[in-house]
Amino acid sequence: MPAPIAVGIAIEICRGLRYWHTRLDARGVPLGFVRQDLHGGNVLVSFEGEVKISHFGFPRSWRGG
Repeated sequence: MPAPIAVGIAIEICRGLRYWHTRLDARGVPLGFVRQDLHGGNVLVSFEGEVKISHFGFPRSWRGG
C-alpha cells in the first residue's frame, strides 16, 4: 500500500476515535465510549475510500458496573 494512502487511513482512524471519545450526552456528560483492541480487522475501508471503525464497547456504566 502506498504510504500516502496508509497515512490517510491512519488520519481517518484518529478522527473517528476522537469523534466517539468526545461525545457528550444531552447534559454535557461524556458518554464514555471505549474502543478496545484496535487492529486491522476492526477498520473497514470502502471502495470510495471511506474509513469506518467497528466493534465499539459500551461504557461500564451502561452495563451495570
